[in-house]
Amino acid sequence: MTETASRFVRTWLEFSTALRMNEGFDEEKYRIVLESLEALAREWAELEQLPKATVSVLVDVFPTTESNAHLYDGALKERITEAAYELHEHVQLCVATDESV
Repeated sequence: MTETASRFVRTWLEFSTALRMNEGFDEEKYRIVLESLEALAREWAELEQLPKATVSVLVDVFPTTESNAHLYDGALKERITEAAYELHEHVQLCVATDESV
């Protein structure tokens, strides 16, 4: 696993664990997760095959985040749901293919 992938997995686990443990939404950790996904998308842009270990984490990003929203109320619940969709968009960039080829 590359350092970029390791950073993503590490920060994602920290962020999602805090949500699941009802510790709230850590904006700084969330920002780092997004930055890690952006770096991963750049690193993977030209790859034909993606590392299974990291992809197995990526497939759980949306459902894990979205399902944790039920632990919260009001504006925080909405923020978590919004973050789930934003994370989903970033994950899509990581696995995007060039359809013009």
